[in-house]
Order: sequence, then C-alpha cells, then structure tokens
Amino acid sequence: MKDSLREDSSATDGKTHSTSQAVPIRVFGIDSQGRDFSEPSETLTLHRQGASFCLRKPLIVGDVVCIRNLRSHREAQFRVVACLGSMGDSPNTRAWAVEPLDAPPSFWGVPLPSESAAEQTIPPQPMQCCACGQAELVESSAWHQQVLESSGRVLRFCSRCHQETLWKPATTKIRPASAEAQTADEPRGERRQRKRASMRVKVRVRLPYSSYPEVTFSENLSADGLAFISARDYPVGTELRIIAPFLQDDFHAEVPAKVVRQSSLPGTPHKLYGVRFSKPSRRS
Repeated sequence: MKDSLREDSSATDGKTHSTSQAVPIRVFGIDSQGRDFSEPSETLTLHRQGASFCLRKPLIVGDVVCIRNLRSHREAQFRVVACLGSMGDSPNTRAWAVEPLDAPPSFWGVPLPSESAAEQTIPPQPMQCCACGQAELVESSAWHQQVLESSGRVLRFCSRCHQETLWKPATTKIRPASAEAQTADEPRGERRQRKRASMRVKVRVRLPYSSYPEVTFSENLSADGLAFISARDYPVGTELRIIAPFLQDDFHAEVPAKVVRQSSLPGTPHKLYGVRFSKPSRRS
C-alpha cells in the first residue's frame, strides 16, 4: 500500500493537515457484489475533509457508506473517494479514503488541524478524467491532494460525463470542456410536464424496505421528478423514497418516486436514473 496518508502525519502535520489517530469504527454499506455488510475497523488518518481506514470488504469508489464511531456511537454518511491499495501482507485488506456527506469535524471526537489549514487549496494542476479523457486545470483541496498522492486517482465531477468520475494527473494537452452537455434521450410517453433545471443538490435515495439509503447528487430537478447517478441497480419501475434536497440537520419528509428511465454511463459502473415523483412535490 502507498502509506503516505499515514506516514506523513504522525500527529498533526502542517504539510498534510491530517492527524494519525486510531478511532474504532464500524462501517456499514453495500459491497462491490451488491451485498449488505458490516465490518469493524479503525481510522488510519483523520482530516476535516475526510478520513482513511482499512476493510476486507471491497467497496465501489463513489458509493456511500455509513460509519459508526464506536466511542461516541454517532453515525454519519461518507462517500468513498479512492482505494489506496492493499494493506500489509493481506491482499484482501485494502485502505480506503472517504469524505463526509453529513458529518461535522466533531464527529471523530479528537482534535483536528485548524480549519484555515485544512481548507488550504493547492495551486491549479492539470488533471484528466479517466472515463472520457477530458483534461483541465483543477484546484484541489489539501485532502484531495493527499488522496491523489497516495492512490494516483481522485474522485471529482466531470462536466462531460455529467457525473463524478476518477481523475488522474494529465498526460495529454489540456483542452476546454465541451460547451454543450450531453443528455440521455427520454422515450416518448415519458415527456416531462414541467421543465427540469440543471441543478446539483444533495439527495437521499432509499428503497422502501431498505435501512441503507444512499446520498448522491441530482443532475436535474423539477416539481415532477429528478435525475441522479448511482452505482446501485434500480430497474425501471422500481419504487423509491427520495428526499431532495437533503440537508444536514434539517427534516424533510420522504417523497415516493418511481424509476422511469435508466441508462448506462460507458467506462464506469454507474448509471443515470430518471425518476418521477409518485405524488405532487412541493419542491420546485
């Protein structure tokens, strides 16, 4: 494993803005085979913008896991942003980097580097989308730079792919992003009654019988429905429960919805889903 996330931060480091502390945790989620899992672990490094830990279960970069702090018994959701490689002598144990979706810095219950240091940005550097090849100058946070140095890849939104994809240091000449967004065709009979606006807001998606919702982002949103991207499988006709927008520390009732469109995103394990709210929504 490339250990820079842990080795470069023995306590708190002015360069990496991380702290190396072993906080006992339990990770809940869905593995790469689509099965629910629960596994104990401990953190390797902590940062205001993320954390790293090891698991035997394989994860999917871009998916969402629930982490329980076994000291405080608090739970929060995190997005998997990178696989940092194998850990030690066990080829089945890998280190993963995550970023918080709804967890404040106090979630870990340990001192973290100052906010001003953690929010420091790195000078723009040429990066390239691993899915479509688009290259551009990117400003990275200190945490994303640490992940990039450790794994060689980092998760970020691609305007050409219309989703979060893995990016790497650019090896080709930088070219401007496409001026026109590519959108999935909508079949006849599924035409929207109200215009959807291109809007990226945090949304929570859950199957009616599942205790493990995922938090993702909308691609567009209207009073009738929305589109979102996920690595999970939701066949056309699947009933869902959606909160949009999903705001931390703010209550919104779930809205019943149905998947009306599904399209694959070439080169990625993700799919683009179009859903229609099953009853009128107050969101606009």
